[in-house]
Amino acid sequence: MRSTQDDTVAEATLHDTASGTVVTERFDLVVGADGLRSTVRSLSFGPQEYLHPLNYMIAVTLLDEPIEGFGLHEGLILAEPGRSAWTFPFRNHPPSLLFSYRTGDIDAEFARPPIESIRAAFGPQPAGPLLESLAGGELLGTMLRRRPDDLPGALRAWEARMLQEAGDPG
Repeated sequence: MRSTQDDTVAEATLHDTASGTVVTERFDLVVGADGLRSTVRSLSFGPQEYLHPLNYMIAVTLLDEPIEGFGLHEGLILAEPGRSAWTFPFRNHPPSLLFSYRTGDIDAEFARPPIESIRAAFGPQPAGPLLESLAGGELLGTMLRRRPDDLPGALRAWEARMLQEAGDPG
């Protein structure tokens, strides 16, 4: 894309690299919003030397349905050093899921399909002690909510579930 503008009009020349076609259009306003590493950004601002990598990646997807055990209106955050997963609830459709993770090579992350990067960052290895502990805290809150008038019963149910998850028959 190439664009020129003055006080009254913006003119953009668009080149479809797949078909080889070129078309020039005139607009009142042109907004280039195709991402941080975008062609529009480099055409407008030059080489990407202004980028200062933080060595984190973020990926977002929409879920087909709420996470099992949680309602449409409930969000969830699971985090540990170097990676996290967040669900964001909505009133009228399933939640979105945001992954963030630390990487030593951002360019390598962009060189492969996003799902491969997510799998490499989040699985199949175990979640890790901090994420396991946060999951235990979430489970404790769930058990306390289910048994608001039975603290000993809620604690027993929580302990039994934690032992079951750890593979200890108790």
